[in-house]
Amino acid sequence: MNSRIVLAALLSVVGTTSAIHAQSWTGPYGGFHFGADQSDLDWTDVPGGFYTFSPGDAFSSTTDGVTAGFQAGYLNQTQGNLVFGVEGSYSILGNGDMLVSPYFSATDTYMGSVDDLATLTGKVGYAWGKWLPYIEAGVANGEVTINHACPPCLPATSFTSSERQTGYVVGVGIDYMAGEKASIGLNYRHADLGEADHSGMDIGGFPESFDVKAKTHVVSLRLNLFF
Repeated sequence: MNSRIVLAALLSVVGTTSAIHAQSWTGPYGGFHFGADQSDLDWTDVPGGFYTFSPGDAFSSTTDGVTAGFQAGYLNQTQGNLVFGVEGSYSILGNGDMLVSPYFSATDTYMGSVDDLATLTGKVGYAWGKWLPYIEAGVANGEVTINHACPPCLPATSFTSSERQTGYVVGVGIDYMAGEKASIGLNYRHADLGEADHSGMDIGGFPESFDVKAKTHVVSLRLNLFF
């Protein structure tokens, strides 16, 4: 009797292990994601701006919001449980809060945002049945927009600049195969978009110039369909 119980238990373990290894993540996929984002911008005054009283002075702004977008890629599971892949994604970021000027708090405001984020990443994961934890890294590109305004000024001034900035992205996530052709997952990404010069003329005809560094953090829920 005991030998039968032991045999049944062994068969159960073998069956479970076989099921784990039978699950394959190989194939192309595409889907959507939504979640939350936070963007950190570092502003530095540079010579040449009409309002630059202390070149080299710097200040920071942090904004948060919601994000939504889509992704597509391809995964290849080896004979073992290692999974390699490549993925492209695009996200619209909903951040952008107003910051009171550190120089003229009674009159001036600043606002900065990362408006979107495009990424191309390589992925490495480890398949455990229906679960796939993974890490990723690659290149990121996003549109960074800044605004400096002084409504009470005579004349009223406003300066807006948008530049696409390129840097890197790293991330970590876990997916779950919820059906034969569908997976759901949770993903975190950190993107550093580097530094860019934002210079131009405001509506009053005065030059303005800032160096802006941008970073963003994105947490999202993902739905993918395999083809």
